[in-house]
Parts: sequence; structure tokens; C-alpha cells
Amino acid sequence: MNTQVNFRTNKKTLARADKIFQNMGMDRSTALNMFLTRVEAERGLPFTAKDPAVIRAKWDKEIAAAKKTKGYKSTKEMMKAILG
Repeated sequence: MNTQVNFRTNKKTLARADKIFQNMGMDRSTALNMFLTRVEAERGLPFTAKDPAVIRAKWDKEIAAAKKTKGYKSTKEMMKAILG
């Protein structure tokens, strides 16, 4: 038996997703059924959801490390340091 599901989502997000589905040769119903089938198979989300705070902390750490590295005033200076 088929069941109809209603849910709320952002209008623009839905339109963009529908365009992607169309480009892939499928409709929204097919795409959402594929997603639900993967959720069932994985017994959870079929992707890793990232916490924005964790992403930001990693980014900040990488920026801090980059700022500690030696900088060069020119490509010539950099190549001299690399090649000796």
C-alpha cells in the first residue's frame, strides 16, 4: 500500500532539488523513496551530518597553523627556499 507524506521545507530549496532530480532523470517521489530506502538500509542517515561549530573550529585551527608558517615575498624567494 502506498502512503502519502506531507512535510514542510523551504520553497527555494525544494525548487533547486527538483531541478537536480529532473537533471538526473527522476521525479521528487523517486528521489525521496531512494533516500528513505538508504535510511532503512543504513539504519540511519546515509551521510554524516556535520555540526557547524565543529567545522568552524577545524577551520580556525587550520588558519592558525597557516599563519605560523613562513611566508615569502616572491615566487623566486619561495623557489629558492624549496630548491636550495
